[in-house]
Order: sequence, then C-alpha cells, then structure tokens
Amino acid sequence: MNNATSTTFPSSTSTTAAPTTTTLLPQTTTTTGTPSIGTRPTSPAPSGTLSVTDYGAKADGVNNDTAAIQACMDAAASQGKVCYLPSGTYRVYTLRPPSGLSVQGAGAGQTIIRTLAAKGAATDAFDLVNRSNVTVQDLSLLGASTDGHMYGNDQGFYMANSHNITIKNVWFNYWTFAMRTGSDGTTRG
Repeated sequence: MNNATSTTFPSSTSTTAAPTTTTLLPQTTTTTGTPSIGTRPTSPAPSGTLSVTDYGAKADGVNNDTAAIQACMDAAASQGKVCYLPSGTYRVYTLRPPSGLSVQGAGAGQTIIRTLAAKGAATDAFDLVNRSNVTVQDLSLLGASTDGHMYGNDQGFYMANSHNITIKNVWFNYWTFAMRTGSDGTTRG
C-alpha cells in the first residue's frame, strides 16, 4: 500500500507535469531506532532545487558540512529555489536558513543532520531567529546527547521573533529540546 502523498512545493505545478517542474514529494518512512550514520547521497537533486553536494557537502557522517549547506541555503534563497539535501549524514554546527527558504531532505531517516557540538554545549541545529517564511522538511536531526541524558541548552530548532515557520516530517533524537522558542535571539536559558 502506498501512503505517499504528493505535495507541490514551493511552486503550484502538478506532480504529473514534465520533469522540469519543481515538485518535491514527502517521503513516507518508518524509522525504528537511530538512522544509520555515514550514508552517502544516492540521487540527483530534483528540478528547481540546488543540492548541497554541489556546494561541497560530503554527507559522509564525518566531515563538517556546515559551510557547504549554509552556502547552498543562501544561494537557493537568493534564486528562489529549494535547498535540497540528498540522502546521507551531514555533520554540522548551527545552520541559519535565510527568510523565504525551503529546505528539503530525501526523507526522515534518509537525510540525517547530526550536530558536531560537544555533548552539553548550547547549540541549535537550525537557528531561526528573526526569520520568516521558512520550511524545513523530510529529514532527521540528531543531537549530541547519545547516552540518553539531556545536558541543558541544546535544541533542534530555536525560534525567536519568527513568523510562518513550517516544519514537516522531521524526526528528532538526542536533543534536550526538539524545538524551542524565545522572545529574542539572546534568551535561550
């Protein structure tokens, strides 16, 4: 039985249109346990997207992919395209998507973003302070606390003074807070 639904994202083209349309499909994935670490990208970026691997991301679960992903997000936002993360494990410090950006993974359990921050360090996978019209979907976020203890001030998403933020089909593990909000960019405690 196929439970996948099609979503036109971000344009309003049909999923049956020619391959040049910008249509991303949400992934239906059943995840049990922790997604594997060290998987590599396997598919090309869908039309209308920019792939982080074209900006130097390795997605090997070892290398720091922060700068490559940030560069791709900035370029995608300026071109009105989607930032695409193919399947793989991306090691990052904090990512700061620009307003107006859509970030699309290959599916929760297939696209994995894992923090490089030390256990107990205050960190965010996605810092959305003073951002608007941002969508993040179809990926997994893994924090530093892999021993089951929560160490304080780390979160998958931190939002403050943010508007119209959409988070869909995102799997969280090893964070003190999956999502956290505040009144300004300096209040995290």
